[in-house]
Amino acid sequence: MTFAVLVVAALAATTLQIAISSALTDDTDLLSRPVPRPPAMTGASNPEPVPPSSSPPEVSSASPTPSTVSPDRPTSPRPTVSRPSIPVTPLPVRFRDMLGKFRFAVDQGLAAHQIRDDVGVDLHNLIRGAFDDSGSGDPDLFRHHVAKLREKVGTRKREGAITPHRAAELKLILDQAGL
Repeated sequence: MTFAVLVVAALAATTLQIAISSALTDDTDLLSRPVPRPPAMTGASNPEPVPPSSSPPEVSSASPTPSTVSPDRPTSPRPTVSRPSIPVTPLPVRFRDMLGKFRFAVDQGLAAHQIRDDVGVDLHNLIRGAFDDSGSGDPDLFRHHVAKLREKVGTRKREGAITPHRAAELKLILDQAGL
C-alpha cells in the first residue's frame, strides 16, 4: 500500500514538474521578472495592502526565435526533463518476500491439515536453506531454490501428502515471484 502511494506521488510530482517547466520555457519573459511576494504575517491584525506591480506580461502565441528576441536578453536552451523510472524491487528482496509468503502458506496448510507434518518439516528445511542463500544476490541460485520447491510440491501432491488446493496455492506463490 505504501509503495503504491509513493509511486503515485512520484508520478504526480513528475507530471507537475513537466507542466511547469514547459510553461516556463514557453515565455522567457516570466523568468526575468521577479515574482512579488506577500508581506510576512507578523501577528498584525490588518496587514498593509500590497500595491499592484506592473501590468501583467503580454502573452505571445509564437515562441521567441533568435530574430524576435531582443539582443540584450540571451536565449537559453530548453531544459531537458528526465522521465523517472519506476522503481524495481531488487531480486533478493523479491526472493525473500516470496519465501515468506511460501512459509506462511505452508504453516496455514499444516494448521488446516492440508499438508502432512513430515512434509511441512521437509518444506521448512528447504525454505530455511533458501533464506540462508538469499543474501548472495545470485539469480541462478534463486531459480535453483524455486525449482527445488516447485519439484517438492509436485512430488508431495502426487503422493497425496499435500492437497491439490494447497499445492496450487504454493505453486502460484512460486510463479508470482517471477524467477
